[in-house]
Formats: sequence, C-alpha cells, structure tokens
Amino acid sequence: MSKKRTENSIFQKSIILASIDKFCDAVYSKLTGGSIGALFSAYPDVNESALGRISDSGFRTRILTPARRAVASKLENSVFADLYGRFVKYLLSVRLRIYGVFLFSFLIYSAVFAAIGFFRGKSDDISVFVIPALISLGCIPILIPGKTLSQALASSKIGALILKIIGARVERLDLDRKNGRGDIALVLALFMSFLTFFVPFWLILAAVVGAVFVLVVFDSPEFGTICLFFFMPILPTVALAAIGVLTMLSFLLKAILARRLFRFEAIDLTFLPFVLFMLVATLFGASQTSLASGAIMIIFCCCFYLVVFTLVTREWLRRAAIALIISCAGISVYGIFQYINESVFGNAVENDWVDQKMFGYITGRATATLDNPNMLSVYLIIVLPIAFCALITLARNFRERFAAFAAFSVITLCLGLTWTRGAWLGALIALVILVMIWSRRSIYMFIAGIVAFPFLPYILPANIWARFSSIGNFADSSSAYRVNILKSAFELLPRFIMNGLGLGEESWYAVWTKIALDGVEDTTHTHNLFVQIWVQTGLVSLIVFICFIVLLFVSNFNFFRKLKEADDVIMSHISVGSLKESSSSEPPEKAVDVNAEKKKTVLRLEAAAPACGIFAALLMGLTDYIWYNYRVFLIFWLVCGLSSANVRVGRRELEYRTAALSPGKASAEIVIEKRKDKER
Repeated sequence: MSKKRTENSIFQKSIILASIDKFCDAVYSKLTGGSIGALFSAYPDVNESALGRISDSGFRTRILTPARRAVASKLENSVFADLYGRFVKYLLSVRLRIYGVFLFSFLIYSAVFAAIGFFRGKSDDISVFVIPALISLGCIPILIPGKTLSQALASSKIGALILKIIGARVERLDLDRKNGRGDIALVLALFMSFLTFFVPFWLILAAVVGAVFVLVVFDSPEFGTICLFFFMPILPTVALAAIGVLTMLSFLLKAILARRLFRFEAIDLTFLPFVLFMLVATLFGASQTSLASGAIMIIFCCCFYLVVFTLVTREWLRRAAIALIISCAGISVYGIFQYINESVFGNAVENDWVDQKMFGYITGRATATLDNPNMLSVYLIIVLPIAFCALITLARNFRERFAAFAAFSVITLCLGLTWTRGAWLGALIALVILVMIWSRRSIYMFIAGIVAFPFLPYILPANIWARFSSIGNFADSSSAYRVNILKSAFELLPRFIMNGLGLGEESWYAVWTKIALDGVEDTTHTHNLFVQIWVQTGLVSLIVFICFIVLLFVSNFNFFRKLKEADDVIMSHISVGSLKESSSSEPPEKAVDVNAEKKKTVLRLEAAAPACGIFAALLMGLTDYIWYNYRVFLIFWLVCGLSSANVRVGRRELEYRTAALSPGKASAEIVIEKRKDKER
C-alpha cells in the first residue's frame, strides 16, 4: 500500500480528521472558485486597452517599427559597434598566459614601487607592498596554460560556471583564433604600475574589473539584473544605481537591435503612474537639494521593469533567487558574528535602538551592512520565504538540501538577533501563508498553532516572548514615540492630496520641523510606509501604489487558478528543472498525475514566495518606514519584479503547452521582430 493510500485511509477512519479535511476542502474551494476565487484571480487583460490597440495598429507598423529599424541600422553599421565587436573578440582570443604576465607584472611592479616609497619614509603602512606581492602569487597558475580565454571558458568547469552565470553560450566563442603578445603586456603593466604613484593599486585593479563588468553587462543585461540581487547589501547605493542604469541602457540597446522582446501587462501600466508621481515629487519638492535622493529612488523603482523584462526564463529566475539567497545568507552570517562580538564579548556600542528600561536584557542588535536593525530585518523577511521555497523546490540532493537549510537557518537566526518585533510578526504570517499555498492540508499546522499558542510563554525563551508580547504596549518609549509622530503627520496629510512635500530628508525637514510635536522634531520619517508615501508623493500616489500591490497579489492568484485548471498531461510536458520525477515502478498514469502535481506545487511556490516576502515587508510597514534605506528600497522592487516575472514565465509555459492563446492576445506587446542571422 502506498504512502498516499495509507494517509487517505487514516483520514477516512478518523471522524475528527475527516471533518477537518472537509473544512480544508471548503476553505480552499472558496479561495479558488466561486465569487471569492473570481475576485482574487481576476487579473485584468489589457489587450483591448488603448495601448493594446496602438500596439496592433498602424502606429507600430508605420512609425514605431521603421524608427526602430533606422536607429538599429545606424547602430549596427557605426564605427563604434565595429570597434566594440573586434575588441571583445580580441580579448577572448588572447592566451591566458598573456593575462597572467600582465597581472603578475603589474602587481610585482606595484609592490616594488610601493616598497621604495615605504623605505624612503613616504608611507608607514607595510601593507601597501605586501598585499600586491601576495596577490601576485595567485597569478602564477595562469602563467603556464597556452589556451586562449575562449578555450579556457569552453573546456573548464570554472569556465562553464562563468558562462552559465553570465548566460553566454559556448557556440559564440571563437576557439581557433589565438592572439596576444607578452612584450606588450609587460609594457602595459609597467605603465599602469607607474600610476600607483598617484592612486592606490587596488583602485586600478577595480577599474580593470569594472571595465570587464561593463562589457559583460552590455552583452547580457540579464547578468546585470542578477548582480543587483547579489550586490544589494554589499555595494554602496551609488554603485548599485550605476549598475541599474548600465543594465537599463544595455537592455534598451538590445531591444532597439531586436535582440530582446518585452510586453506590458496591467501591473506594468499601474506601476508607471507611481513612478511619475515620484518624479513630480523629486522635481517639485519642498527642497531642490533632494534631487539626488529622488533620482536614486526613481532608478531603483525602474528596476522592477528591469526584472520583468530581462528575467524571462525559469533558468534566469532561479539564478536570481539563488544569488539573492547566497548574498542574504552571507550578510546574515556577518550580522550574527557582529551580534556575538557586541553582546557576548562585550564590545557593544551605545545601544539606543530599544527602551533600556523595558528591554534591558537586549545589549545589542544585529545591523550587518545596513547600519540599522530595522532595515536589516526588512531585508531578511523579504528573502526568508524565498529561502524556504528554495529548500523545497531547488534542492535536488542532500548537499543542496543542506546548503538550502543552512541558508534558511542563518537568515532566521539573524532575523531573531535584530530584535525587531514587527519583522518577526511579518515573517511568521508570511511563512504561514506560504505553507498554506504549498498544501491545503497545511491548515492542520495552522490549527495546531492556535491550540499551542497559550503554551508559547512556557516554550519560547523568556526574553523572546517578552519582546514579542510587547507589540502594541504603549509603555514602550518607541511605541509612544511613533504615536506622537503619527499625530504630527496627520496634520500634514490633508495638504497633500495630488502631490506631496517631496523626496529626501531635506524636503522632509523643510516642512516637518514647523508642525512636529515636542520630542519628535528630529525624526526623519513617519515610521509608517503608507503615511510616508502620502506625505512625500500625495494621496493619489498612495492609491496607485495600493492598486499596484493588489494587482501583484491578484496576478499570483490568477496564476494559481490556471495551474489548478491545467491538465495533468500538459503539466507533465513542462520542465521545472530541479524536480525529481516519480519512480518508474509507479503505473504510467499515476506517475503522470504525481509528477504533474509536483510541478504545479513547484511553480506555485516559486511565484508565491517573493509575493509572501513583499507581504511581510508591507505588514512591517504599518509600524515602520521600510524604505528609509535606499538599498532596502531597491530589494523591495527587485523582489516585486521577481514575483511578477515568475507569474509571467509560468503563465507563458502553460499557454505555450496548451496553445490556447495567440501571440498578441495576452497583453499589450511592444513587438520587436527577432533576427535569426544576429546573435544576442
């Protein structure tokens, strides 16, 4: 008897379990069918909208397409394009030993020049020549191979990994041509080492790495998008904005050259007015010194479009999720060690994040690279459901399951060490929702949680329970502080219906200090996401934002409904990559059914996990301004894009397999004909 049959017999024999099972069926049938299901899954089709009619009208054929072709022809035939193509091909055909000679010589020269300056007393830092000398040892292995860079990429495991990360194909590499001269490499290395008299050697290396990065992103804007997910908590805000702009330019160039295709959906059209309201708030804010702040926020907002237009395959979506999880896990480990150093070893700085009279047992809070425990917790709760999903859907063997479990564990532990109550609550609710989306019988766990709730004070550590149960306690000075801020903010709200006071702290202080109550004059925001959006960009902007969020969730439910209605045979022909198929000992019909259900679960979870992370952040946004940190603001829109992109890719997979939808029927599409004779 199979495991599934055993479970069914248990449910049939137990009256209590059978009743609960019927209740589960009733709840899920209401959510997926009837008026409630229709309300949650009625994602609008914009094919009949004005944009859809323009896309299928003479405007495209007579104006848009000829203009695009004219620009593309100019770009393809330009001297710059020719030089760029030759330069990239030359770099790929250079032998590895030439690169090794250049790097080794540059580092050794730099170390010698730095040592001369050190012994002459120009510097008292011994690391200026020790570090480049040590790094040069790592260049020795590439001094020997006679392979070109293309051949190394095509024949080695490391090269295969690099090609996979950047999305390049081996077929595009020229494996026959060999170039490069050692004497030129030596001269170039000597010249660049002379520059170390004026700038540090690591700055020159960074410039070389940056130039290579620009070339790769221009070839693969998808790689640039992945880098935003990975480097968000690592790089400074300006560097992230530069990567975003570079990736957008790369994608637009590819689109003009007909090497990328993108389509607008209802959620895209809803989000566009919100970006425009932010632009108005930037240009006409209370202080014109906030232009830089507004520009960065607009760039980060547009990264939503970057995700949904570049990550158009399941492979790219999973690379983004893996990059996000690895980066977050690394930052979590750093936050944990930081907390241990402060709280366990007594190296804590002045702790002004909590009310010491009520929470004297909290001697430190993890902040990692975000310099604020609340901002770190927002980042963690956005990623936590995605890490949980990876544990279920991406792990294929014990090693991958262990890695996924370790990542989920360190993220959870670091979240606990932030001591952020609103984040704990948001993460808990988000994970409950994700588990309920995972399986209808997860409601048993929900019922068990309700039964176990009165016993939590005896199960959880006293400090954690005391902190968690203090939610809503106005004896806490931070809660009272937030109430006074909101009272002051409510005086501002009626003045900002169509537009707000503007983005950035300069615009905020230009108005806030005049109306704030005593004791809250120095606050930088309202500690409420929705109130802050109203104050900064206006009530209409807030309404547009709420409509966008509603459409984000509705599009997910719409996709879940399509998955439920999809035929099992159709699902069996959809590949989800990491799924382990059922045993061949199963009957063929049953194997199809089991595999189809597994694939539905994988696709549903991969779309739901980012949405649950956003939902957790929005819940925390009721008690804090979660966009205070620009980098957290960026990850919010990146994960919004990840959720929407998962829905679109999954929906296209279903539509492709069922052949139920014509190419121009699902959404308003900017049609860009792909050229077969051109590479990406």
